[in-house]
Amino acid sequence: MAVKDKSKKRLSRENILDSALKIIGTHGIYSLTHRSVAKEAKVAHSTVSYYFRTIDDLTVGAFKKLIADDEAVSDAQLLNLVEKKGTFSIEEFVGVIASGLKSKHKSGYLLQAEYELFVYSSRNKELAEAMRNARKRDVDGVQKLLDRKGYKNVDAEIILSIFGEFARDLVHNNLKGAELKVKKVLNLIEKLKK
Repeated sequence: MAVKDKSKKRLSRENILDSALKIIGTHGIYSLTHRSVAKEAKVAHSTVSYYFRTIDDLTVGAFKKLIADDEAVSDAQLLNLVEKKGTFSIEEFVGVIASGLKSKHKSGYLLQAEYELFVYSSRNKELAEAMRNARKRDVDGVQKLLDRKGYKNVDAEIILSIFGEFARDLVHNNLKGAELKVKKVLNLIEKLKK
């Protein structure tokens, strides 16, 4: 019985976080309230308050869920590439990042939610810290991959900054600009490889 209750609580918490991301992505960060999340998640207001005492707790929780989901998807895509070929090119790696951002954009709200949370992080220390940690983990991972592939002169921070511009273009429906950013990344990598 206790295992069933824990599973039910985990599902309820996940549902609340998914609902929070949907509200942030569709209506903006300032529309996020315990009541709006409870309505979207179809749970009692007290359930949302039980898991997340403040809106800041809910915001940080939603961001951490977004990051965990992103990592799971990108890890699966990279693993799929490695399993198919045994190795992969830098173009395929860049393609995985770009396709992940595009699919997030197609979801209708996830990329917008990430953008809203990024903007809001300047006002929330805990969210800013979570974003810095996620960014550092991303930069370290990309840098290790670039180094392993022989692209030691390529700075992962610059590459991820360009992908930040790519994501911003997608949020603002500038698809042509987004495609140019992918070409910019590939050109920069090739130029710095020499």
